[in-house]
Amino acid sequence: MRADRLVRIILLLQRHPQLAAHDLAQRLEVSERTILRDIEALSAAGVPVYAERGASGGFRLVDGYRLDLSGLRMPELRTLLLGRRTALWHDLGWAQDDAAAQDKLRHALPPDMAAQANSVSQRILIDDGPWFATRRPRTAIARLLSAIWQNRQVAVTYTHPDGTTVHRCLAPYALVAKAGVWYVIAEREGAVRVYRADRMGDITVLDEPFDRPAAFDLQRFWLDWTHAFEASRPRIIARLAVSPAIYRDFLQSSAWSVEQIEDPNGHHPDYRVTMVFEHLETAARHIVSFTPDVRAIEPVELTSAVRQAALRITAWAQDVR
Repeated sequence: MRADRLVRIILLLQRHPQLAAHDLAQRLEVSERTILRDIEALSAAGVPVYAERGASGGFRLVDGYRLDLSGLRMPELRTLLLGRRTALWHDLGWAQDDAAAQDKLRHALPPDMAAQANSVSQRILIDDGPWFATRRPRTAIARLLSAIWQNRQVAVTYTHPDGTTVHRCLAPYALVAKAGVWYVIAEREGAVRVYRADRMGDITVLDEPFDRPAAFDLQRFWLDWTHAFEASRPRIIARLAVSPAIYRDFLQSSAWSVEQIEDPNGHHPDYRVTMVFEHLETAARHIVSFTPDVRAIEPVELTSAVRQAALRITAWAQDVR
């Protein structure tokens, strides 16, 4: 699209003192003739671009020229750099900055490009919030973020999955949002650990500072930690028969990963779905909730667990009568 290409030409010339037509053509995957027409269009639009002749010549921008993005402020710019995540920006208190950045960006675009951007926003929506989730109060995330910016320790109460509550003093390094859930990367007793923000209560930012390690790499740490976490979890690989009547509802209601789906054929009239669960009991309860439209085929331990769960439900129903 030409409007996009014109902006890219300006950005390329801002980064490089001089580029020949064939260099621009190669980078943008168009012909040199197209580049020459684009340069003429930029010049006609008032962009101070000019050509230097000779064997080592090329196109240049007037020294000091920069593409105007209508005065973006840093709080607005960070929402663009991190990608648009509406629900998460609300948690951080950045929703107004995001809206202002989007508005300024739209006003900075050429008319045809602005129309394309609006067309995309009306056809694709990314909702980063989880289903049926109770979000953390914004003040709690804001306190954590404040401590992270200031390199100050925090005192929190933390509730483990089994319901036990402990008091912790943490040195928070970063916040990470994964599938709509906030996690806190923090140091405690010399070890860097991961905590769920929604299990933290009574968050107090302390006066005590901490030294953030200069070598800490958030992306590398999170990648290594998630790989180690996933590898440490138990895995039950289940092969299921799913009726076409509830196939879509079943997949949409399942939070577990799907590894393979076989379409119905002459040998079996239903879908054969291979899913990965963490626990046998969890898998059995989920399958029973869709019985008889979902059947466990293997492993044998799962089919037995499903049968036992169904028998317990039948016994309970008889007792209720």
